[in-house]
Amino acid sequence: MVVAGVGALLIGALTACGGETAKRLPAGGPCDLLATEAVAKAVGVPGASAEVEGPQCFYDLDDIFSTVTVARGDAIDAMLSDESVELADVEGARLNTGPPGGTDCGVGVVLAEEDPAQRFGVIASLTPDLTDDPCGVVDQIATQVVGISE
Repeated sequence: MVVAGVGALLIGALTACGGETAKRLPAGGPCDLLATEAVAKAVGVPGASAEVEGPQCFYDLDDIFSTVTVARGDAIDAMLSDESVELADVEGARLNTGPPGGTDCGVGVVLAEEDPAQRFGVIASLTPDLTDDPCGVVDQIATQVVGISE
């Protein structure tokens, strides 16, 4: 699975994507950040299931060839690009997940520099029949994660 390999790279040290913010993620694991129904709705499929593996939550979508991964905590610096992404008043950075215009996209967000529990990333590998804008879907999912923060 393409995203499983890409998602596994999210287990390193995510550097600052933007300035500090008062928003905070709730306590819990990566699958606690977003309900399966929210992921399915954002992607446009009838349903999804979630499986946690360490700091990552793998959402398998009803479309067998598409997945979404939400990782919590430290992530790998090498995946961050120079492209900033604005999400619900929080700045993120696009993750290097494949060639531009491809079917994979990701975004990383640091809500508090000093606290690894306040870092997360979202990566999606979506078939073209689901969307021609995987980054738009990823940004929508990340905005939902930020929206649940305090």
